[in-house]
Amino acid sequence: MPISNPGASTLAIWEARRKLAERDAYVNVGLYGAPGLLDAAEIEGMAKAGAIGFKLFLTRAPEGREDEFEGLVAENLSVI
Repeated sequence: MPISNPGASTLAIWEARRKLAERDAYVNVGLYGAPGLLDAAEIEGMAKAGAIGFKLFLTRAPEGREDEFEGLVAENLSVI
């Protein structure tokens, strides 16, 4: 699955993606959220808005690609 930049780690980013799909898509689309910030309010907001699932990495981003993984990587695993 491709990684979009920025990752949909907030409801605002997720909503912008949904609006883009509503405007440009010719097929049905399902959008994933990226809960790497571990912000319960953002995760709940995306779920209520219609996120079909969440994609989260439990490892560090590959060197040189950190900006692509912002919001996708759970850095504090103790809160999961």
